[in-house]
Amino acid sequence: MRRICAFVVLAFINASCWAQDAAPDPLPQHKLLAKEVGKWEGVMKMYVDPTGEPIEMPVTESNTLLDGGLWVISEFEAGPFKGRGQFGYDPDKKKFVGTWLDNQTMALGILEGTYDEKTGELTYLTKAKNPATGKDTPTKQVGKVVDANNRTFVAYMQNEDGKTWDKWMEISYKRQQ
Repeated sequence: MRRICAFVVLAFINASCWAQDAAPDPLPQHKLLAKEVGKWEGVMKMYVDPTGEPIEMPVTESNTLLDGGLWVISEFEAGPFKGRGQFGYDPDKKKFVGTWLDNQTMALGILEGTYDEKTGELTYLTKAKNPATGKDTPTKQVGKVVDANNRTFVAYMQNEDGKTWDKWMEISYKRQQ
């Protein structure tokens, strides 16, 4: 019995070492995401009432690169709101992919996105609960690295007509580290 256990342990260790040696190199898309790594501070504007002034609040975001350079891990805070995301690129889907969770939502957000080289914008699509209707609604999140020290993020919610989008949040970030 000890020989079988020893064999299983050695097989697991060998498989783990092989997996580490076979890790893929980051693609240009992964390197694009890596530009967001760092500590960021910003101002978030939330458009709760389309006819009124936006609500503004300070935000912080800390993005780290998982060993190997394939995934960006994000930690976001705006007052009592806290969220976590992980973002990468799936070469089989030819899409940027991500997940999002936060302390205000009971559902895991699954995101898929594309990058527009002309505008420099990375646009993710997902669904989120519309606070006005309580229904899952398509959302669009557009991020842009303006330069090495500045980023923007704008979130839109699709109208019931299924064609137009309302901006409900925007953030302007400045790099702190």
